[in-house]
Amino acid sequence: MINSRSPNHRKLIKVVSDSRILVESDIHEIGQVSDRTLDMLRTVAEIKGWQVESHWEEDLEESQWGAVRRLERNFENFRQGGHFALSKRKE
Repeated sequence: MINSRSPNHRKLIKVVSDSRILVESDIHEIGQVSDRTLDMLRTVAEIKGWQVESHWEEDLEESQWGAVRRLERNFENFRQGGHFALSKRKE
């Protein structure tokens, strides 16, 4: 879990695997959830160098995917389960 309250959150987002990142808001004010989630989506997109789609296009090559489509795939993979543990780096 990477939280934007961490002073290192931008560095952590940069090094996490593109296929393992999801975004959410842990805000408790229901009226702010969408805005806060969109803020985090924009932050991830900026750091990863992904555009944020303004509309949905079918049949794009993966190299043309934006942040929303990438995160959608990540969520579908997460939802399906069968995850494997990543090996820990030796320092």
